[in-house]
Amino acid sequence: MSIPVDLSTLIGQGAGASLTISGATPKNCSLMQFRLGDIDFSATQAINYELTFTHGGECVQASGQAFPHLATKCVRCLCDFTFATDIDLEESYFFAPCSDEHGDPYPTIPDDQVIDIEPLLYQSLLVNAPFAPVHDPDCQGLCALCGADLNQSECDCVDAPDSHHPFAILKDLV
Repeated sequence: MSIPVDLSTLIGQGAGASLTISGATPKNCSLMQFRLGDIDFSATQAINYELTFTHGGECVQASGQAFPHLATKCVRCLCDFTFATDIDLEESYFFAPCSDEHGDPYPTIPDDQVIDIEPLLYQSLLVNAPFAPVHDPDCQGLCALCGADLNQSECDCVDAPDSHHPFAILKDLV
């Protein structure tokens, strides 16, 4: 599913003209669920966005923000949690095909002058999603031995000596 934006009115006004739009992603949009590495994210509601398009002569510059509310799992304790964030959106859409300094092509404006902003939103979500999301910076995580959630209760594993641990002999050297 795409999120089309018709730039024909803006382009007809010429260089210097601008157009501001706001909207929300459709519920069946592919942005509602995405994966970053091994971490799954899902939007808990439609992602609101606001974009300003400015005709720059050779291109149309898009800038604005999106406001996703996302759900994921904490990487330390594996609890489900939600969070809201603001992400910046920036993209240039060129009238003629061209590439950046690495040879990657910039998006071009098609003949019908309708662009799809879903790739812009998707890329921005990936860049701004936390690589290791935690529900609380002070999250204690899970006990490595028994798996108890250390945020909810303490376990006896920390105090129990582990003579089978390969580094247990080093304890006497300290």
